[in-house]
Amino acid sequence: MPVAADLFPEYQLLDWLPDESFFSFASRHHYLWGHATSARTCELLFGHERGGVFHDFPNHLQDFVYRTDGRAGDVDGIARERTLIKFYRAFISSQACVDAVACLAGPSVAHLKMKLGILTSRYRANHPLKACMACMKLDVEERGWAYWHLRHQYPGVWVCTQHHELLWCSVFKATGVQRFQWLLPREEELRASVVDAGLISDQSFERLLGLAYVVEGVVDGDMNCVFRGKQLDEIYRSEVERHGWRTTGGTLHRAQISREFLEYLTSLRTITEFSGLPYDETVTARWLARLLQPSRTRTHPLSHLMLVHWMFGSVEKFRDAMASSAIRHRALGEGEGRCADLVIPSTEERKQLSPQERKAVLRELGFGRDPEIVAAKAGICLEAISQLLESNEEVRFKWIQAREKKARARDQARATWLESLESSRALGIKQIRSKIPSVYAWLYRNDRNWLNEHKPSSLPSGPKVRGQTVDWVARDSHLSGLVRSTALWLVQEKAVQRIHFWQLYQHIPELHAKKESLHRLPLTRQAIQDVLKIHRLDTDLFT
Repeated sequence: MPVAADLFPEYQLLDWLPDESFFSFASRHHYLWGHATSARTCELLFGHERGGVFHDFPNHLQDFVYRTDGRAGDVDGIARERTLIKFYRAFISSQACVDAVACLAGPSVAHLKMKLGILTSRYRANHPLKACMACMKLDVEERGWAYWHLRHQYPGVWVCTQHHELLWCSVFKATGVQRFQWLLPREEELRASVVDAGLISDQSFERLLGLAYVVEGVVDGDMNCVFRGKQLDEIYRSEVERHGWRTTGGTLHRAQISREFLEYLTSLRTITEFSGLPYDETVTARWLARLLQPSRTRTHPLSHLMLVHWMFGSVEKFRDAMASSAIRHRALGEGEGRCADLVIPSTEERKQLSPQERKAVLRELGFGRDPEIVAAKAGICLEAISQLLESNEEVRFKWIQAREKKARARDQARATWLESLESSRALGIKQIRSKIPSVYAWLYRNDRNWLNEHKPSSLPSGPKVRGQTVDWVARDSHLSGLVRSTALWLVQEKAVQRIHFWQLYQHIPELHAKKESLHRLPLTRQAIQDVLKIHRLDTDLFT
C-alpha cells in the first residue's frame, strides 16, 4: 500500500500553482508543515534525507510519486513539465529525454549535466534560482505564497516577460550555500542580477527582454524538432542570404557578421551568466562559424537561442522561417522519394539466422553491443535482434548488465576527463593524457567521438599566437571592484563584524569559480586579502 495512505491527510498535500517548479512545490510543503530541518521533509516526500532537494534536476521522483500515491502527478509529467528538463528537452533527442527522465526518477543525477552538455559550455552550470519582485508581490496577494516560477529559471531568461522587470538571484543553492535546504523567494535573500540595475542601458535591457521572449517562445511553443534536425541548418542558411551576409561566390562576410554579432553579445554581458561570451571579433568569428556549420558538435541550447534572437529578432519571425523551410522540405522530399524509387533497388534484410550465426549474435549481445551494430554485422534486420533479446531472458539480462556497466564506466571516464580539463586549462592534449593515461585510453577506444569533441584547444606553436579568449585584466578589474563594493555593503547594510570568503562568493557567484585562478587576478586577490584582513600571501584565503 502506498505510503500516502499513512502520510496524508495528516500532512496536507497542496495543489500546484501556475508555472510552479517542482522545487518550489516541495519547498511550500516544507514551510506549510513547519519542520525544523529540510531533511525531515525530504524523508517524508522522498524516503531519503537529501532526496529531491536539487532545485534544477531533483532526484528520487519515483519515490515521491509512490509516497504521494501519484496525487501530484507521475514521474514523466513532473520531470518534463516542472523541472529544467522542460527547457533542455527541446534540444535533445527523444531517447536522451527519456534517459534524463529516468535519471530524475532514480537516486542519482550526478552525471546528468555532463550528458546534457551543460558542463562543457561557456555558461554557468549551476542554474541560479531567480525571481521577479513584482511576481512575488502579486503571488502573495492572489495566492498567499511567493514561489519560484519555472519559466524564470530557464537559462537565458533574466527579465520577467510579464512585468518587464529584471529578475533577482537567490544568494543560496547555486552559490553552494544551503545546498540541501528548501527555500522560497524572500526579498532579503535575493541579490540583483547586475551590479547596478540603474546603469544598464536601454539597449541591453531590450535585448535581454527580447531574448527572454525567444527562450520562452521556443520552449513553450512546440518547436522541439527543428533544433534536432537538418532543418535548422537550412533556416540559418536562408536567413544569412536574406541579410546579404554572403558573397556572390558563396563565402560568408565573416568580418561584418562577427562585428555585428559581437556588438549584440557585448550588450548581454551585464549578466553574470553571459560573462564567458566572446570578447573580440576573432573569437566571435570562430564561435559563430561553429554555430552555423552543419557539422557542428553538441552546442549549448542558449548559444542557438541567442543566435535566433540576433538573426530573427523574435520567435514569431523564427516560426515563419520554420514554416517556409518545412514547405520547401516537403516539396523536395516528395521529389527525392520518386527518384529514389527509380534508382535504388528495394532490398529486404534477412530475419532468419543459422545456428552458428545465432550463437555469434547472442555472444555479441552478451557483451553489451549495440543492437544496430550487431544487426548490420550479421546482415539481418533490427527486428530480429529485438526478438532475440525478448525471447532469451538470460541474454537480455547479460546485455542489460553489460550496457549498465559500460555506461557507468563511460560516465566516470567522461567526468574524470572533464575535471582534468577544468583544472588544467593551460595544458595541451599530451600533458593531460600523461596525467590520466588509462582514462584517455578508455575514451579513445570506446568513446572517441565524444573525446574528439572535448579536447583542449591547441596550444600556439612558434611565433603564431591565438587570439586571447579571456580578457584577464578586465576580469580582474571587474571582480576586484565587486569584492570591495560587496564587502562595503555587508558592513554598512548587514552590520557584518567579520567577513568570510563564503559571504563574498555568496553574493559574487563567479568568484567561487575563480578560486583556482587568483594567481591571474592580482587585484582581486589583493581585494580579498584586504577585506578578510589577511596580509600573508601564503595564508589560506578560503577558511
